[in-house]
Amino acid sequence: MPSAVTYFVPPTDTPLARDMAGGQGFGGSEAMQLPPLDGIWLCTCLREAGLDTRLVDASHPDAPPVDTEELLDIAIVEVQLPSLTGDLAFAGSLRASALWLRSSIDEEDVLRDALEVTGARGVLIGQNYAALVAALRGEAHAGTVRLEDGVLVRCEAPPLHDTDALPLPDRTLTGDLEYRYPLLDSVESSHRFTTIKTSWGCPFSCGYYCPYPLGEGERGIFRSAEHVLAELEQMAHQGYGSFLTRDATFTLSPKRIRAICEGMIERELDFTWWCETRIDLCDRDLLELMQRAGLRGLNVGIETGDPDLMSNALKTGLDHERIETFVRDAREIGLEFHILCVLGLPCETRETVRKSFRFLDRLRPESLNFTFATPYPGTKYARDAAEYGWNLEDDFEKHAANHVVARSIFLDEDELRFAMDRIWRFVGAYRTGDEATCTAVRAEVEAWAGEATWPWLSVLIPTYDRADKLRACLQRLAQQTLPPHCFEVVVVDDGSSDDTQAVLAEFAESAPFALRAYRQDNAGPAAARNRALREAGGQVVLYIGDDILLAPEALQHHVAWHRAHPEDHMAMVGRVDWAKNVRRDDFVRWLDTTNLQFDFEHATHGESRGYGGFYTSNLSLKRAFHLEHGLFDEDFRHAIWEDIELGYRLCEQGLDIVYNSLAQAWHDEVVTIERFEKRQELVGYYTELVLRKNPDLLERSESTLDAVRRSRDLLRDTNANERDERFAARLDLAFARGLERAITESHARDASCPKDLDAWLRGLEANNARRVRELRDAIDQLRREFANVCAEVARLTSERQQLETQHACDSRLLEVQRRRIARLHDSLRALEQQRAARPILFQESYARGS
Repeated sequence: MPSAVTYFVPPTDTPLARDMAGGQGFGGSEAMQLPPLDGIWLCTCLREAGLDTRLVDASHPDAPPVDTEELLDIAIVEVQLPSLTGDLAFAGSLRASALWLRSSIDEEDVLRDALEVTGARGVLIGQNYAALVAALRGEAHAGTVRLEDGVLVRCEAPPLHDTDALPLPDRTLTGDLEYRYPLLDSVESSHRFTTIKTSWGCPFSCGYYCPYPLGEGERGIFRSAEHVLAELEQMAHQGYGSFLTRDATFTLSPKRIRAICEGMIERELDFTWWCETRIDLCDRDLLELMQRAGLRGLNVGIETGDPDLMSNALKTGLDHERIETFVRDAREIGLEFHILCVLGLPCETRETVRKSFRFLDRLRPESLNFTFATPYPGTKYARDAAEYGWNLEDDFEKHAANHVVARSIFLDEDELRFAMDRIWRFVGAYRTGDEATCTAVRAEVEAWAGEATWPWLSVLIPTYDRADKLRACLQRLAQQTLPPHCFEVVVVDDGSSDDTQAVLAEFAESAPFALRAYRQDNAGPAAARNRALREAGGQVVLYIGDDILLAPEALQHHVAWHRAHPEDHMAMVGRVDWAKNVRRDDFVRWLDTTNLQFDFEHATHGESRGYGGFYTSNLSLKRAFHLEHGLFDEDFRHAIWEDIELGYRLCEQGLDIVYNSLAQAWHDEVVTIERFEKRQELVGYYTELVLRKNPDLLERSESTLDAVRRSRDLLRDTNANERDERFAARLDLAFARGLERAITESHARDASCPKDLDAWLRGLEANNARRVRELRDAIDQLRREFANVCAEVARLTSERQQLETQHACDSRLLEVQRRRIARLHDSLRALEQQRAARPILFQESYARGS
């Protein structure tokens, strides 16, 4: 096989930091030119494997032009997101026996297009360099993405294990090219700059939007301190005096970093360096040690100055106090720091911008960078952006963090640009000491933020004698990624006799969200929900039970969905599963195969569910539509049928309930066959009420009619319970008992009501038969009207055909007449010509006679 490999870093029209953003690429500047460290490492491994390998960094401004006419054996081309079009065009221009792409982009459509456009054999992925070498040798497919018969095949390589077995990166591969980093630009020019990498992977929750876990994994993989020190010694011998660490989180393992820094001091490795890490992984002792080892400064991401957004959605473990302590320590020690912030993440609101602005005013860092949130392909952020229509820009060249490519749930493009402009005006003003401008900009942002009204969502919870479950439910609401100012929680205590009031008082004091609690005499969950609805202040209301545990992103998904579907009649139901503590015995496993509790196994994401999807355990709808078209029927005193019955009435008024599987919740309930029998008896009992109030409901619910018929047969068989102990039979019998009791009580109150189940069922079937006859009559009438319409259409069609035929005949006659007239005109012109010629002929004849 060919043994020569050329690794290309393509040229770009604009500066690009290719190895940032997890290798997907980040907007750069002329002042920053980083070496292609990943390419250096891969090429080093290829050389170690005996392959003749060279690296061409064509992105460097001092690099010579690439000869695309050169015949190559194996060519590898780096591909990043913001330079995607140019990178693929460059790859396609090469003449190579085998073309490969190298990328961290994790999006099937992008990878498929890249392979189809370039004709490359595959894409090399991951950091298992040994697997990549084997793939290039044709020995295996691990670490590649390929097209096989038009199908994209992804073959992941196992993660790096023995990182110390990696060869030290050969920096001579880049030749005489010089690299630079602006925050280290004052280091003595005789010392060369480079980058190093001591670990891969990042396990933190900001992976929702951060692309580093995509390319490097969510688990930290570390080189030993000794292996890193050996590389630093090599760098010192080669004349390097400064470096930037390219670890996603450099101090992820503080013990290892201490060993590296202590080794640098002991071996007198004189470097000036910079790293990127998290504030909560750097105490003062570690900072001092790192400084003694040559650290000049750190890049630290705080993303936002809103503490709620920071803790719930982005940087768990960070708060204002920690950040301010870090800033104070770094300044006292003499370390520089560069604050990294992101504007426009999904839950960004005017209020979060205002809080970030206030925090920025208190902190006033000397060096910082604000970038726009970018939904990098493969992240959950990108998934949600596509789901809810946040994307504003399809051109990946704009995905470099310095363009607005996505709006947030609450802020559009203009609002995001307004916020960014005011931030930089404020930063510029405080850097130059212009306090007047600082004051003016602060006032402008405060006024802008004050125009928004909150809460936008109201979470409605009825509760009765379940204080412990209510506490767990409220704790989950306190952990939501949606900022607390965006929602309120309205709890109605339906006459509890336990510690419910104490729990509500506790959360009213400590909860980050607004909690409003009301107490009433026991009247059932329908009445409690109606009370909560009337008290709610949000545009959208979300119904959950006091035994529902919401996933952290659940409220964010509900709000995002409604912002994307603002029509009054649009409603959304999220998924509900059993909580982890529910014992999954034979009965629960059987129950999951039915729709007696939930019916999500047969639901498709994004489909309309009809009134049967009106589950008040995880359902949201517009408050105005709800109030206008119907409330819960308070005759339903238990949590049985009351939601489906309301759903039926609202759907008759046009409500559209759409299933969103991304909004997840768990039902924290004790589930046994005995408890479920009691539930099914209530289902049967309230079936009489719901069908008495909505007799037409049977037309939409054949399963309910079947259950009623089974009830009749079971009650006729006195040995049914003794003969059959299967789950379905026991629950059917419980349903039958409840239905029989309801019919008996109804007849006792009103003698005109059916006296037994048989009579009641005959009435239902008679009503059904009547409705069927009415429908048939309506269909017959429609058929007759349709037949009349068809006859009229046929008549008009015939007349049109006759007119078209006559028109065609007239057109032919007209054409004949036109040709005849044309011939007459020709004859006339000939005669005119003859007449005109006669005097001339006479004169000529006269002349000859003379």
